[in-house]
Amino acid sequence: MNRSIAASLVAASVIAGVGAGFAARQLDGGSASAADPGTTVTSSPAPTATSPAPSATEDPDLAAARADRTGPSWSPADPVDAEGRPITVGDVVPGAIEPIRVGTPVDEAIATGLIERDDSGLVCEGTRYRWTGDLGDGFDVQVRQDGTIATLGLFKDGAETAKGISVGNSYGGLRRAYGGALSEPEEAGYSQTGAFVREDTRWIGFLFDEAPDRLTDSSRITMVEVTDGNQPDLMRDGC
Repeated sequence: MNRSIAASLVAASVIAGVGAGFAARQLDGGSASAADPGTTVTSSPAPTATSPAPSATEDPDLAAARADRTGPSWSPADPVDAEGRPITVGDVVPGAIEPIRVGTPVDEAIATGLIERDDSGLVCEGTRYRWTGDLGDGFDVQVRQDGTIATLGLFKDGAETAKGISVGNSYGGLRRAYGGALSEPEEAGYSQTGAFVREDTRWIGFLFDEAPDRLTDSSRITMVEVTDGNQPDLMRDGC
């Protein structure tokens, strides 16, 4: 190649590089002075869909509990009130699946829009109650003869405790989440196991399909029940 042509090309490249540096600084809102040709500028790679940056505000223990959960995720549609606003289910806490609390008159629970009458008689005679809409596929409610709520149950992962525990979590994950607040596992009938968290008279019970002598850290929660007064029996035998 002709030496004069080569020199011209090199000079043009240098000028183009300086111009690019000037334009980049203008876009970034920085100084309009030329970039130092001896400085190499590197940029951080943009986040990808396969490796999202962790949230700075996410509780790591809560994230770990949710990651421990297995099985199909269930996302029921929220019921809506008379104005069309969604009515959401809160946390599972001892004695309640918020905002429904065990011991509440069932008429007050109906007023929340989350519980409704069920007079179908398909399972039991007389008036029964159920969670509204899609929620009835994964939640249940039992009402005493005096019209107050006796127990609330959860059979799918449509709600979780404040520590991120729900149906599908492992026994190991449950122990890590609650530590010494979790009871020792005990027989729950039908060769199954229950473990419990208690606050005063209020309870959360967690059911596992394995018998106590076969329970392992990989055993999975199949039902969650909340009560007030009596320990959950973790059974559903119909009428």
